[in-house]
Order: sequence, then structure tokens, then C-alpha cells
Amino acid sequence: MIDLLQGLGDTLWLSLKKLGQSFVELVPNLVGAIIIVLIGWIIGKVIKKIIVTLIQQTKIDEWVEEQNLTAAIGGQKISNIVGSFLKWYIIAIFLIQAVTAFQLTVLQEFLTVLAYYIPQIIVALLILVIGLLIGRYVRNIVDATTYFHKRTIGIIAEVIIIYVAIVLGLDTIQGVDVTILLDAFRISLLAFTLTIAIIVGITLGFAFKDDAKDLISEIRKKAK
Repeated sequence: MIDLLQGLGDTLWLSLKKLGQSFVELVPNLVGAIIIVLIGWIIGKVIKKIIVTLIQQTKIDEWVEEQNLTAAIGGQKISNIVGSFLKWYIIAIFLIQAVTAFQLTVLQEFLTVLAYYIPQIIVALLILVIGLLIGRYVRNIVDATTYFHKRTIGIIAEVIIIYVAIVLGLDTIQGVDVTILLDAFRISLLAFTLTIAIIVGITLGFAFKDDAKDLISEIRKKAK
């Protein structure tokens, strides 16, 4: 019994000793990984500030506000959106290096794949932002007209433009098949065109109904 307890004690001690040694070996890598992430965070923030400043000098944020387009992108500024995209991309790159230093192979492979797709995702999101702005701009133009169905047409036009932006954005991401979305867009565009044609036809019909009556009356008189 004593020998059994002594054997268990020795086994436990060896396990704790190995655990302690592993922790001691792990600490430098952990510290190095944390430092790398912090450096990436600082560089990302600096780059974001520079990009935001440069974009603000183009006055694009003011133009978006003047055109009442801010609501289309959630009240955010273009400069802040672009700067945030670049900031997190830089952080992701440094995070991969930190994982490499930490010797986490599985996580490293995942983050490497993620880093490959991040630029494509950023481009897709930028295309979506542009689509949101263009869609709202077109809608505002339609709303400024005196056409009776301007609200409906404006919303439909905005939705179509946003849909196109989504399809174009997804098409920039490798491995994403947008064939179904393109087919759906063609069908939607056809339906939209037919709807506009019907609305215009009905409107013109009501507008010129009196003239049409006079024309028909004259034709009947001449026929007699």
C-alpha cells in the first residue's frame, strides 16, 4: 500500500514538474505573441488615423452629408469606414505572426486562410458601401421629382442598386458563386421594367384620355 501511494506521489510530482517546465517554456512565447499583437494594434491605429486624415482632406465626408447619404451607411463617415477596414487588416496580419510565435499550428493555418480572404472581403464591403451611397443618391433624386409614384420607384431603384453592389462584392471573393444571384437579378430587373412600363402606360392613358376621345370622334365622323 505504501509503495502504491509512493508511486502515485512520484507520478504526480513528475506530471507537475513537466507542467511547470512547459509553462516556463511557454511564457517567453506568450509574452512575445502579446507584444506582437500590441505592435500590430498600435500600427493599425496609426495607419487608420493617417488614412482618415487623408480621406477627410478630399471633403468626401462633407459631400456625403450634404447629399443626405449618411443614413445609408449607418451614420458612419466614409473616412472612418475605410480606416477601420485597414486597421483590422493590419491587426490580423500581426495576429498571424503572434500565433506563429506562440506555436499554435492549427490556429495559424486558420488565420493564414483568413488573412488571404480579408483583402477580398474588404473590397467586397467597400463595393457594398459604394452601392449603398449610389442607391440612396438615386433615391433622393427620384424623391425630388414631382412624379406621383416617386417614393415607390425610388425605393425599388435603391434596392436594385444595392443588390447589384452585393453581387459585385461577392463576385470579388474567390470561391463564391454568384450565378444564382445574377439570374435572380435578371428576373427582378425584367419585373421592374414591366412594372414601370405599366405604370407609365396607365399614367399616359389617364393624361391623354380626353385627347384620345376627341381623336376617335374625328375618325368616326370622317368615316361617316
